[in-house]
Amino acid sequence: MDVFDLAKMITNTSEEMKKGTGVICEASFSHEGLYCAIDILKRNDDGWEIYEVKSSSWHEDKKIKQVYLADIAYQKHVLTLCGVNVTSANLVLLNGDYVRGTELEIDKLFHITNVDDLILEESACIKHYLEVADEVLSKDTEPDIDLDIRCKDPYECGYWNYCTEKLPKPMVFELYDHSKSRGMKKYHEGLVCFDDFKNCLDKLT
Repeated sequence: MDVFDLAKMITNTSEEMKKGTGVICEASFSHEGLYCAIDILKRNDDGWEIYEVKSSSWHEDKKIKQVYLADIAYQKHVLTLCGVNVTSANLVLLNGDYVRGTELEIDKLFHITNVDDLILEESACIKHYLEVADEVLSKDTEPDIDLDIRCKDPYECGYWNYCTEKLPKPMVFELYDHSKSRGMKKYHEGLVCFDDFKNCLDKLT
């Protein structure tokens, strides 16, 4: 497993910015314990543009996921604390409406959305979120919180394996691996492992 040298990445980013490099990939920043890496950091006449690249597709009638906006808002927050003038924040997705002709048109393959206005609501909540995180991290005991859909959605929590290690195996979540909400619903109904389903096959649906 590769381990990133975050300190070196942060130093390299600072050096490239000072050298006048126009575009920096995985530009890394840190401020008082807050860390972020910008997929693409692009210099302009007034400051820097940030581009967050996601592997999902854009469609004209598709709403941008809130988690993407939260991610970008946090990145802008950290850069601002680091003294970086962020002039625009952007989201880059594959253009799901693009149909290739004879030649590949790279400028049409990706769709770039400016999200300066869309991240305002998330930006206003960041300070509160960080205060809550600090409060949890400062405690000597683990939070007494049961498993819930937030553990899996929008992303699986990094503590998932730890929090489920004492559950009987195989778990209900392995049965409903491709249906997060159904698996969690069964778990809260008391159907924790496969044995719990033996005498109630009707509850599989």
